[in-house]
Amino acid sequence: MTGRPVQGVVREKAAELAGRIALPARTALVVDNSLSALGPAERRYDPLALIEAIVQVFTQVGPEVSCRYVGPAPRDGFLEAEGATDLRRPLVEALLTRPELVVILSDGYENVRAGGVNQVLSARAFRSSGIAVLHLNPVPAAESGGVRSLTGGPMTFALTALEQLPVIALIGLAARDPRALEPLFGEVERAIRDGDFRRARLATRRLGLPSLAR
Repeated sequence: MTGRPVQGVVREKAAELAGRIALPARTALVVDNSLSALGPAERRYDPLALIEAIVQVFTQVGPEVSCRYVGPAPRDGFLEAEGATDLRRPLVEALLTRPELVVILSDGYENVRAGGVNQVLSARAFRSSGIAVLHLNPVPAAESGGVRSLTGGPMTFALTALEQLPVIALIGLAARDPRALEPLFGEVERAIRDGDFRRARLATRRLGLPSLAR
């Protein structure tokens, strides 16, 4: 199968999942496609494939979702991994677009300007901006007992499957306005009190809550 038909299938599947995700209108992705995104030998290319899938889904959510890359921009429609991990540059570029939410897709290793993300997010200009920042990490790290966080950086979430994205999107919205999840938590609480755990679980998968409207 040639690259063009593959792209069509990927985008079709990405659009299906994107329909379940509510993101702020202006969302920026910082995409770590450095060499370390290839992953360890036993999971070679798995992290990059998951990062690629996330990018495909998020960019289908809305026209104002933008991407900044650590490595080269996509070639022939797909990501390639090259170079060292310098998250500071694309993060600054993303913040300068004045988004409502920045999502950093990275394995958590900064081998250029270690601590650069924390330095940017500690600046007074960022702290007064009201921009929410999340870190999604698709790579397990044995030394951390889970996934590696960015040093002194934003909240980190392990991401092992695309099906997790709708809930993570909810968290992104709540980072801007903690009241956004109140209806969801209320519905889950009522279901648990009723002993209906299936309804409680399914409640986290639906985004049709008034306070989560785009």
